[in-house]
Amino acid sequence: MRRDLTIKTGSMAGTSDFRVLAPIKKGFVPSLDATTYKTRAKYVLRGLNGGRASAYEYELARVLSDSVDRVGRIHSVGIAVLEPEDGTEDPVDYVLLTATFDGSWEAYVRVIWQKAARLLDLIFCNTEGYVLGYENTYEDWGIWLKSRQSEAYFLYTTPDLTVDDTRFLRMEERVYRRASGAGADKIVTEIKIPSPEEIARRSIFQVDGLIGVDPTDAGFSKPLTLEAAGRPPFRHGVRALAGLYHLADFYPPGTHDGVILHRAAHELLPEFVAMINDGNSYAEGIGRARLRIDEAMTWLMTPPDVAEPRRDLPFIPPDEQKLQDPGNVQAGIVKAYPDSDHGALLLLQFATPAALAAFLNVLKVTTEADALSAGQIVTNIAFTVEGLRHAGLTDDEVRSLPDEFVQGMQRRAGLLGDVRWNHPERWRLPASNWTLGADAPDLRADDPTPRIDLGAVHAMLQLRHLSTATPMAETRAALLAEMKRLVDVDPGVRPLSIQWMQRQRDAAGNVQDHFGFKDGTSNPVLNKRDAGLRYSNQVHLGEILCGYPNVADKTAPYGDASNRAHAMLRDGSFLALRKLRQDIEELEEVLLRSTRQATDAAAAGDPAPVLTRETLLAKMMGRWPTGHPKAGQPLTPTPPAGPGFNDFNYDYDTKAQSCPFHAHIRRANPRVRLTLADGGARPPRIVRRGMSYGPPVKRGDAQAAKDALQQERGLVFMAYNASLGEQFEVVQSWLAGGNSSGSSSGESDPFLGLAEAGRLRHFRFEHEGQTVRMSLDGSDRLHDEPRPFVRLEWGAYFFAPSKKALASLQQWAASLGRKPLVPWSVDDGEKEIARLREIERVEGEAAAMAGWKTAIEDPDSAANFINASVWAAIRERHGGVLRTPFGVLVADRDMVTQVLTDPYRHLTITGYLPRMQVSFGILYLGRDAGQEDQAYEQESAVCNDAIMALDQPAAFALARATTQKVLQTLVDLSIGFAQADGEASWELTVDVRELLEPLLAVFCEEWFGLTQDGGFFRRAGYRWDWTPGQPPNYPGHFLSPSRYIFQPHPNQQVEAIGAAHGSAARTAMIGFLNRFNATIKAPVTRAVLDSQRAQGDIPFVARTITGSMMGFIPTVEGNLRRILNEWLREGTLWSLRARYAGTAATDYTDALNRLGDDFIPAMQLRAVPELIWRTAVASFALGTGEHTVDVKPGDIVVAGAVSATQQNLVDGRKDYYHAFGGNRRVAGHPTHACPGAHPALAVMLGFFSGLVESTLPLRAGPAPLTLSLDGRLPENPGSPLTLALETRMLTANDFRAFELRSPSVAALHDPHEFQIQEAKKLQKVATAQLVTLGDSWLFKFPFGLRPSLVSSLEKLGYVAADSQRFGTYGRRLEEMAGANSLDEIRNCFQNPDPSVPAPQAMLIGGGGNDVVSGYTSPASTPLYKMLLQAPPAGTDPLIESEVHAFIDVKIANFYRTILDCVVHELKDLTNIPILIHDYDHSIPDGRKDPVAGPWLFPIFQARGITDLAVSRDVTRRLIDRVGAMVATVAASYPGRVFPVKTAGTLEADPRFPGNYKLLWANEFHPTEDGFDLLAKVVADKLKNDFNIG
Repeated sequence: MRRDLTIKTGSMAGTSDFRVLAPIKKGFVPSLDATTYKTRAKYVLRGLNGGRASAYEYELARVLSDSVDRVGRIHSVGIAVLEPEDGTEDPVDYVLLTATFDGSWEAYVRVIWQKAARLLDLIFCNTEGYVLGYENTYEDWGIWLKSRQSEAYFLYTTPDLTVDDTRFLRMEERVYRRASGAGADKIVTEIKIPSPEEIARRSIFQVDGLIGVDPTDAGFSKPLTLEAAGRPPFRHGVRALAGLYHLADFYPPGTHDGVILHRAAHELLPEFVAMINDGNSYAEGIGRARLRIDEAMTWLMTPPDVAEPRRDLPFIPPDEQKLQDPGNVQAGIVKAYPDSDHGALLLLQFATPAALAAFLNVLKVTTEADALSAGQIVTNIAFTVEGLRHAGLTDDEVRSLPDEFVQGMQRRAGLLGDVRWNHPERWRLPASNWTLGADAPDLRADDPTPRIDLGAVHAMLQLRHLSTATPMAETRAALLAEMKRLVDVDPGVRPLSIQWMQRQRDAAGNVQDHFGFKDGTSNPVLNKRDAGLRYSNQVHLGEILCGYPNVADKTAPYGDASNRAHAMLRDGSFLALRKLRQDIEELEEVLLRSTRQATDAAAAGDPAPVLTRETLLAKMMGRWPTGHPKAGQPLTPTPPAGPGFNDFNYDYDTKAQSCPFHAHIRRANPRVRLTLADGGARPPRIVRRGMSYGPPVKRGDAQAAKDALQQERGLVFMAYNASLGEQFEVVQSWLAGGNSSGSSSGESDPFLGLAEAGRLRHFRFEHEGQTVRMSLDGSDRLHDEPRPFVRLEWGAYFFAPSKKALASLQQWAASLGRKPLVPWSVDDGEKEIARLREIERVEGEAAAMAGWKTAIEDPDSAANFINASVWAAIRERHGGVLRTPFGVLVADRDMVTQVLTDPYRHLTITGYLPRMQVSFGILYLGRDAGQEDQAYEQESAVCNDAIMALDQPAAFALARATTQKVLQTLVDLSIGFAQADGEASWELTVDVRELLEPLLAVFCEEWFGLTQDGGFFRRAGYRWDWTPGQPPNYPGHFLSPSRYIFQPHPNQQVEAIGAAHGSAARTAMIGFLNRFNATIKAPVTRAVLDSQRAQGDIPFVARTITGSMMGFIPTVEGNLRRILNEWLREGTLWSLRARYAGTAATDYTDALNRLGDDFIPAMQLRAVPELIWRTAVASFALGTGEHTVDVKPGDIVVAGAVSATQQNLVDGRKDYYHAFGGNRRVAGHPTHACPGAHPALAVMLGFFSGLVESTLPLRAGPAPLTLSLDGRLPENPGSPLTLALETRMLTANDFRAFELRSPSVAALHDPHEFQIQEAKKLQKVATAQLVTLGDSWLFKFPFGLRPSLVSSLEKLGYVAADSQRFGTYGRRLEEMAGANSLDEIRNCFQNPDPSVPAPQAMLIGGGGNDVVSGYTSPASTPLYKMLLQAPPAGTDPLIESEVHAFIDVKIANFYRTILDCVVHELKDLTNIPILIHDYDHSIPDGRKDPVAGPWLFPIFQARGITDLAVSRDVTRRLIDRVGAMVATVAASYPGRVFPVKTAGTLEADPRFPGNYKLLWANEFHPTEDGFDLLAKVVADKLKNDFNIG
């Protein structure tokens, strides 16, 4: 029992919708102006929207990245302030956010938390109870979002088009707009979609030696100078800052609201913040901006705070991660089992919690602490969400678990890309094959063996045999014996389906899959010693097991210790299980066709190289297949060494010239290095523990291979992870059609992708400079059924608990007994009662009446157990009875019985009579017994006796047979249509009405004699298009009058339809009886016709029979619908079908024994009718004590029949008779107790037995109260299409397979071409390769616009490639020693660029900018602090303590941090000499660079030192001090670090005394001649001391 599962995030084909509705705070914001929170929210939204509109509409080029764009997956977003209508009492205003985005809620909100939380904080801090995203964990923020999320009832988005796709298509169109032919094809094939951050970075700053290049221009953009690239975005930033700072009036600095605004500004303007913090490159712009908005600039230049959850992110895993309690963790999860070639999965169901408890009591799972030995059987268990419910988790506890687990894989098919042929409605479900044991085969799609609906599965038992040499028959026998031992512990343990598994191995003994690839080589590792250098592959334990931190969450998610469901998660792991069928025949056909066509093209003179089968497979996978000399190696410029071939990335294959963007392993794991800038991100990693199924393909034996191709085989994919939503589901969506590798989602994974309908699927890649198009599966004929290489047979989510959690589950299940866990809440019911009473107080009785009607009768209220909660609250908090505007509600079971029996005749049923009068007429159902005229007794006796005498076993048999016959008829009809249309398969969706209407019609005929003969009635259900004058329908016309008469307060529509239908039925019945009186044999009608009261009074008989049918049909129809809905929602139908597959109840009693334990509780929960009403005719009291209700004449008394049955359910009583007005077969029964309760029960059990026992392939349908069926049709051997498919000889028209294009002769413009040419020239003179780290002295200015030491070194043959040159103009040594910089240096040595030679030396320099640059004023610089104020002549201007603290301590420590990283941390990767250059003696003469400076003169001037001789001397001494400090630091690293004394070089040149400006361009930077002199000093050191160069 549970509430309907509400999925608030709407989704369609991988695109989702998200909306948050939050009430705005009342009152005023803490500012000088009297501004409300609502007004501030409006100001913020208008300001942000105005800024975005200006950026997109006014700016010539929008270069600064947009905060929404940076999220990377938002299609649209809108935020509104909703205000109530004027005059509303105590109005509440709301902020409404709506967003449409790619992927699932879990992954989307993680990115929002990472990249846009501060922006949303700025908006939603104006709402009640908001949890600031930046200051709180992702989990806590997500909880608040879910609490304010509203359901998307309808969603439409453009399917199969991601946000990144629009960027790709825009870039592709730009290419083809200006170029054509093979050259354009090559560019498009190499397009990698840039992120918004990368677009901004490359458009503004220097990246790869270029500045101002727009990467979205696909190679056509021309580079700019630093000034030309920087000025427009800087001006844009100034305008945006001015607009943002206006909000400071409402978010005052110095307050927490001010902190929120300051954070948001940094999040909104990251590139502008970087520009203004670079005091050198943009000094001119900064100065101009300060003239106008100095306060705002100072505010923005102030570093923002870092909230606790954001510190130390990404959270680096410890070097070694040990399990705290290995004996608590199931084995085979954290580490794979060794040497296991055979295994089995057993899907289980537990009839009762007691059976589950018994099973767990004997189950001994293998743990990480257990010693393993050859020949041992290892055991694992994992549960579905239904299994956890069965173990005793309450509905609220289950709903507190991750949404994706609770919803399940089937409901999330669209998000996973499980569409079309992989849609759950087309899954080939597990076979009911337990009885076949070791011989249980993998079935073909057309096999008629009964299948198991996954809703019936409670657990998955996994056994593996630790052996590689034991024969399969022997291992299967051992595994089966262990399964039987466990299953036999209790009769309630139901084995449903076995899935046998076996590993495939190549000739060398390596594990491989059926496609011929080494398997299991790329799982993540936990310990640093196992990590790679180019790609670490190390993950936190919290990515695999729940209850531990992960890379983005320092506090483990779902850590609420007070929630036992959360506590249960620790040391457990979620499991995604998918059975993937591999079509070897189809793959080999495609490979054969493609290689043959390539060979034919080569023979015809095409210069294209021949592509072998192995090459094509390698391009598709991204690794070489077995049988190739490079088997297992990835397609990378520098393949890694080692057996796993796993230490690689794609950093130097950015155009996918080696490994295609869409190759399987590149899509599944793009291997992007995580940097500090990615703090808060959680890249998805999973551990795969699957195993193949089916026989191996014997590729060496041609005939054996041919014979085996048609056999069923594939992979049982099993992935463990701590978060299905953030890990497995993200990876799966990437494979199905995401943009993970940076290309279009339209080209899916070559192996796992699905062809679009009517589209032949192609795989495009580059090979040896040529664009290759390889056809895969699919067809250009619109409705052809494709043959995917990999098809999803079925899948499910499980949770593998820890050993302690298993013990808890055992205890919970054992403690349940027979008492069910109810889904309603007395507290919630009491709140609802209070709400309705408040409506009555404020809006009056009429409004309250409508509110009570909604709470008691509305279907949504019932589905979510609101009405059940209200009834429970009345029972437990109000003495069982409550006066309301709806009537006197009677909830207590005994009081309901009191109302129904009415021993003192305080109540009357005659309130029904006026409604009967205008409907089917007056009859005994509206009369009281014991009246003087004895009308009730005279009219009811015969009819009631006849109904009670109905044959229950016969009714059961008829209902079962009818249900199965109707189902079979519908299936036969569908099969016939499919055969007529030449289809290969048939499918059918059945609405429950298609079953119920014929079923009820049969009993209208069997018991009451109705027929279509004579045209009085029509055999049909309820039809909206019926009009008076047409024959009424049976059973359709007998439904609405019942609702009209038996509801306490029917609305006008019910009244009109009920009266019309009842009147029509009565009139038709009169005519029908007059015509067929003598021939009717149906027992009820015959008995009434033959009664004394009926003689000569056909209208009486017509009223009586019509009324009896209106009592029977709606009750049976309503209970059948509600019970079936409950069974479908709970999975009960599938559990019963699995339990009784292939068997039928022998009779009615047997069926009651088989189904009663599930049928009766469902009926008690959802009883129909829910309400029975009477009218008071006398004053009397209901209830006792303080809850007594004084009933007065005329009051409507509403007996909660459903409340009474629900009370019986809670108490474990089997009584369901309150729904029938009482049990007429016992003494003292209520007057109007239904005589047909037992026949109705027989009909209902017959219906459900028909469904449970049906051999047809039933499964849950796409909508509520629907069932789906499908199947394959036998192939027609004479059909040309079938023959073609069988012989695999389709023509080139059917499969246009392969295309090679050579590059055009005329190359397109490439902005990198000048770099390439320059590099080629340098290579001719290069004698040594360097790594450089420094400031502007070691910065290579684009186009040679300015000289530098590194440029002069290149003249001497010392080259630092882009990937080996670190540092930039204006960079401080403090930044060089920072985490980001050190990470770049590590990557240089751990992940070297294979296209450049290894470095022979490293050159470092820096510290000058730390002294003078990037500060808000001269007085804030370290140099200023080192100087005395206007020192008298003869006084040393320097303050020694400040000089020592800054140079000898602070700067020295920065150098030590850098050197420790290279010398110690990277000692195993490099031992090259490290040189540190000092500066030369600068001259503080006030000269500046064209875009920056002066640096020194303003500081000396601020200190009152205006004599150039004095300032030169101070500068000389400080530079010499730096040189001495460098020498001291270098001495700490003997044999590795060496100082290079450059100070004094320029003044030693003969030109210096005459005009030093020939050698010094400005205060800080030499001229080209000056740098040439300094470069010679460095080169001499390298050559003379190290023989480099």
